Amino acid sequence: MVLSGLLDASDKILHIAHLIFDVESGTLCAAGEAIGVLFDQQTRRSVAMSQAERAYVAGRVIKEL
Repeated sequence: MVLSGLLDASDKILHIAHLIFDVESGTLCAAGEAIGVLFDQQTRRSVAMSQAERAYVAGRVIKEL
């Protein structure tokens, strides 16, 4: 079983975690974290989320991971 969630977010960055568990025993087998940067492919620069996007993301941060 895989459990993924958003750990934190700023204007331009998403911090995501992934936990992989053995289905039978419930033992944590692997864990990983990733950082996502919002990126404009035309200008090749990071960009900030809009206020609406930021509010949406803020409501999905999981502090328990």
